[in-house]
Amino acid sequence: MISLRNVCANTLAAGALTWSGIASSASMVPSFSMTVDTNTMMPMMFDSTMSNVMPTSDPNVFTAMGTHTSMDVWQYDWNLMMDPDPVIGGTFSITNMSSTTQTFSLLFNLPVSPAFTDGYKSGSIGATLTDSDGNGNAQLSNMTWDGLIDGANAMNLLSAGTLCFGGGCSATVFPVSDGPLFHSGDVNTSIGIAMSFDLTAGDTADLTTSFEVNPVPVPAAIWLFGSGLLGLIGMARRKKS
Repeated sequence: MISLRNVCANTLAAGALTWSGIASSASMVPSFSMTVDTNTMMPMMFDSTMSNVMPTSDPNVFTAMGTHTSMDVWQYDWNLMMDPDPVIGGTFSITNMSSTTQTFSLLFNLPVSPAFTDGYKSGSIGATLTDSDGNGNAQLSNMTWDGLIDGANAMNLLSAGTLCFGGGCSATVFPVSDGPLFHSGDVNTSIGIAMSFDLTAGDTADLTTSFEVNPVPVPAAIWLFGSGLLGLIGMARRKKS
């Protein structure tokens, strides 16, 4: 005969194991990747081995910081925040060190853990342009932003860019955001951000962006616990009858 005590204990144990599995997978350092591409050079990819990855006060959230200069064409600095639950975002700085306008494409990819179905997605992008070489003019144009789920476009934000005049001038691209919007479907492997823009020679674009997808379903542990409670109630009623 199955005792009520054993059913309750097994239900609680199953819920605890489910929660611990989710927590342990989320607490591992994410194997994120970033790719920088221009119209004059081959793409370059960066990952956790090329960043200073640090935990935060939240055990599920990590930051990754780094800098890289590529053949006097561009300098890239990043301060990335990531949570495999999943959220990705941060601040990024690109300086065009070449003598001509460059088209930059940035791609960020973060594995999702655990996978889930259906959620709410939110995204944002803002930028500041600086005349770093002091020649009196700077332009940031043709900006695009896409939020990705499993490599496919799931959200689109557009911003026309900005320009400024005067030695050492700066200008701000008004932040654009959207969400939370319902996402119907699976989130199996990853979320990401894809951005592109044109930046004049000798100038710097500082970007602040984020993309997150929050799952809708009730966590498995609560579902198991609720199922167990329903089973206990049913057994108790049968005993009374």
